Amino acid sequence: MARLTKSVVDRLPAPSTGYALHWDEQDRGFGLRITKDGKKSYVVQGRVHGKELRLTIGPHGVFTVDQAREAAREHLRNMRLCRGRSSVLARRPDASKHQPVTPPASGDLTTSKHGVIRACPLTDCCSCD
Repeated sequence: MARLTKSVVDRLPAPSTGYALHWDEQDRGFGLRITKDGKKSYVVQGRVHGKELRLTIGPHGVFTVDQAREAAREHLRNMRLCRGRSSVLARRPDASKHQPVTPPASGDLTTSKHGVIRACPLTDCCSCD
């Protein structure tokens, strides 16, 4: 695949089924995923602690190619430096390493709409439960 540019991305057709990945030849690990519906999203793929990891950076149109490329470089830099544990692997918690979270001593505990007790004082629309 050639270097990803706006004109190249705009010309790429949607696959008939599933999705297609198109990789940038300049920056290894940076690419574009196109779904059968024509949705285009930038992705980055690399290894963290020996595990292959693919992250979605964001949709084409919201991110320019250059913005997505810079975000991919930052993700790949974190993966290489093994700092990916806090920023990347935090999205996939390991149940065996789960540590219980204790609520703060001060402040009232509230119950979310799903019946989960939390220490967040925000409304039920809060995403922190």
